[in-house]
Amino acid sequence: MGIVHIWFPRFKTRYAFHVPSRGDVTSVLDSAKASDVVLFLLSADGGIDSAGSALLSMLMAQGLPSPMFVVQGLTGLRKPAEWKRNLQRLIDDRVPDARLLCVDSTQDAVLLLRRIREQHLTELSVRQVRPYLMADRVQFDAESEQSVSGTLRVSGWLRGKRLSANQLVHVVGCGDFSILRIEDGQGRLLQEADPSEQVSLQAEANVDGMDAEQTWPTEEELQEAMEEQPRRRKVPKGTSAYQAAWLDEDEEAQSGEEAGARSEEDDEEELVSLEDEQKEKDEDDDEESAEQRERDELLFPDEVDTPRGVAARVRFQKYRGLKSFAHTPWDPMESLPSDYARIFRFANFERARKQAFHWQPEQGAEPGWLVTVWLRDVPRHWMDSYRPGRPLVVCGLLPHEQQMSVVHAVLHKGSDQPLASKTPLVLQCGFRRFRCRPIFSEHYRGNKQKWLRFFPPEGVCVASTYAPILFPPAPVLAFKELSDGSLELVATGSLLSVSPDRVIVKRTLLSGIPAKMRGKTVVVRQMFYNREDVDWFTPVELRTKHGRKGHIKEALGTHGAIKCLFDRPLQSQDTVLMPLYKRIFPPWSYEQHTGPAPLENMMAQ
Repeated sequence: MGIVHIWFPRFKTRYAFHVPSRGDVTSVLDSAKASDVVLFLLSADGGIDSAGSALLSMLMAQGLPSPMFVVQGLTGLRKPAEWKRNLQRLIDDRVPDARLLCVDSTQDAVLLLRRIREQHLTELSVRQVRPYLMADRVQFDAESEQSVSGTLRVSGWLRGKRLSANQLVHVVGCGDFSILRIEDGQGRLLQEADPSEQVSLQAEANVDGMDAEQTWPTEEELQEAMEEQPRRRKVPKGTSAYQAAWLDEDEEAQSGEEAGARSEEDDEEELVSLEDEQKEKDEDDDEESAEQRERDELLFPDEVDTPRGVAARVRFQKYRGLKSFAHTPWDPMESLPSDYARIFRFANFERARKQAFHWQPEQGAEPGWLVTVWLRDVPRHWMDSYRPGRPLVVCGLLPHEQQMSVVHAVLHKGSDQPLASKTPLVLQCGFRRFRCRPIFSEHYRGNKQKWLRFFPPEGVCVASTYAPILFPPAPVLAFKELSDGSLELVATGSLLSVSPDRVIVKRTLLSGIPAKMRGKTVVVRQMFYNREDVDWFTPVELRTKHGRKGHIKEALGTHGAIKCLFDRPLQSQDTVLMPLYKRIFPPWSYEQHTGPAPLENMMAQ
């Protein structure tokens, strides 16, 4: 059902009640975002079940408005006072200072309305600086049946701050839109958008593909480049690059014909390319289960085996060694990906946040007015999927909050299942809810943060992803979307900052086995497999699991054995490690979340 309005002349107060669908998680959360008081109805003999406990945890993590607990049917039970005391203890464990009211008569209902009127309202920080409203009526107008978008008219009581027609708004579950006009409850025009002053909906920066490029080459330079370009030749399957270099033109043609005659059914021929042989393997395609990989990561953090088929200097060419992870500087503007050209960056984020919180339009609709907001270019497919009765919340955006950047949130894990970096999640930040694939990193002070392959089972970590700008403080909820569309809460936390300059570094440890030890001198094997790799990584400092530090002294032979010198003698069970580092970035995976989430399926999981 939608919003039910009640005018009570005795208290001279207007009440608006909205009962969200109990089986829809997003409806309950969206309804609480725009509510002043949340009324929980308890069972007299059952108290709070598992579904109610899960919803209460989500609401408290999101930011719970003033709560009130009501129970019905106590008069029909034996010893109602004892039942009420038990329910009150249950409530005190979850929500301290919340009182339980019994509503079994008309007089009790009147007392409940009085308590709601006199209830001290809890101010939520995410709503104090933004205008918002919950829709009483929704009407969609389009030019024709074939139009892919139209105008959405949303009517409701404005709360929070003043709303201007030149301001952008966010419709929860739909996206960002510009306002066409604002009318009052009688249909009179309050303000019409001024195209010269209206904020742009541009979310991404204009990317110049020729930025920082050299001048266009001449025809002679292009011809020389074409002549010097290595010719790619077809050779039989299984031929290495070394063997292909010894094949002449006639042998290539003859061997190709023989290979084609032998395998006419599949006709598999491949192009020999060093890039294909040196391609980095994707760690996310591991066939082991996530639980096993998480256990291995806890036992052997960041350790990898040096590949035999690819030279280590090629496989780890993007990595570098650091003298000190905490104190060695790392330029945040170095080797940025192409996605960074699409986002926005603040010169001073704290100053921009303070200016946005103090900003207020000069004209517009005031809080407490019944208004109708006309939104332009709303997609028809979203309106076709909208179910009447679901809460539709419209929130005004502060300056820059429609633009994309790198958002960081501090999260605490709330689930026992393993959660790897780049796992698809549904994040709810303030009024926004979207899909993304965040990466996890440690949370501590410093100019660099270490990337985490898995969400730590205890403590907190920082999740980073590309998303629209949002100024803290704001609550953050992380859900995992199941195959049936339901949402499972896996982490809760708060917004940390919006900064593309946060350096997240991936650490890789190359391990070796001490083969011979003589004082501080140790011969290490199985860290490298050729002499060239040893010469390449000689400047990198070594360390062991028991805290010894050392360096490579020289290479022994041609099979990768190295002689190392440490500050103290090693123990026989120790392992020699070489830490290598490279900066990583989150994938561009932002997508607006629009679907409802059934609660019953989540409880079954």
